[in-house]
Amino acid sequence: MLDLLAHPEVDLAHDLTRGYSYKGGHSAPSTIRPTDVFLARYALPDLTWRDLRREADPEVLILKEPREGPESGKRRIEFEDTGRTKKLRRDVERINCFLLKAPIFVLPGPPGGDLDTLGQPMDPLRRTVKRVFNDASWLKNGRLYGAFWINMPKVDRFQRLRLGSAAHPEGEPIVSCDFKQFNVRASYHLANQPVPPGDLYDIEGGGQNREAYKKLTNAMLNAGRRLKNLPRDVQFALPPGTKAKDAIAAVERHHAPIVHHFWTGVGFQLAAIESAILIDCLHALHKENVTALPLHDAILCPRSEASRVCDVMEIVSGLYGEGLRARPSIEECRLSSET
Repeated sequence: MLDLLAHPEVDLAHDLTRGYSYKGGHSAPSTIRPTDVFLARYALPDLTWRDLRREADPEVLILKEPREGPESGKRRIEFEDTGRTKKLRRDVERINCFLLKAPIFVLPGPPGGDLDTLGQPMDPLRRTVKRVFNDASWLKNGRLYGAFWINMPKVDRFQRLRLGSAAHPEGEPIVSCDFKQFNVRASYHLANQPVPPGDLYDIEGGGQNREAYKKLTNAMLNAGRRLKNLPRDVQFALPPGTKAKDAIAAVERHHAPIVHHFWTGVGFQLAAIESAILIDCLHALHKENVTALPLHDAILCPRSEASRVCDVMEIVSGLYGEGLRARPSIEECRLSSET
């Protein structure tokens, strides 16, 4: 069919890329672009998102295969329903029920600028989320994906997304409430060790190379085996000539009480704990009619509701263990207040 559409005598589409899919490998979509002939014949005038609707996803729980190689761990696997999966599904459906009715607004963007971080058109009708688990386990990952704001470029999200509140039902600028340094704190919690004071990513002291060590520490928690080389982004962020073994040894010395968690792939388990906390936070906030949106490991909310959202996040995190109790940080874009 694609060949026919792109045939010169038909001239309805330009053939751009051809996708492919095979078991255990990559998959990609085939893409075409309509020609002027197609648009003249079939394009609807003044078509907007209000003319469309999105059908509900048939399943909001996604369980993915174990990771056994670079290209594995991506395919969905079937599962039998249990009491556990039914509860997990109800939790997501409750969130989706709120999101479908929530006062979420998107300001107009520049012409041709409505692309998300995946290069796809931003679909404001995609308001619901799915919960994705990895390694064929309901105890690994569990973060929420799928809603349009999750894949919005960060700058666009702050500048164009508006959420209704009791003070501003027409919508107001957003903030992001985020548990900082969660993975390391959760590792100490799992090890029954007290969380050290101060910045857990400040390995060298004085904030030197802090961002590089943050990425390296999390890579060490996520990796299933010891790294021989530094991740590329870490390598570029550290001073030239830094050896992988020296940087890794510095992290292991700094976090000696949890050194046994490195290279075990515990990162997925830590993400599952964080996702469970955030889902409980969303339920509590939605019950209070606070427009709270999930963003992987953070919650987006109207700026006027930030203090209340942080209160709830601090209380709920403490219910999972005193070592996990923390006051979230608030991030906002100053430019968002100008529009």
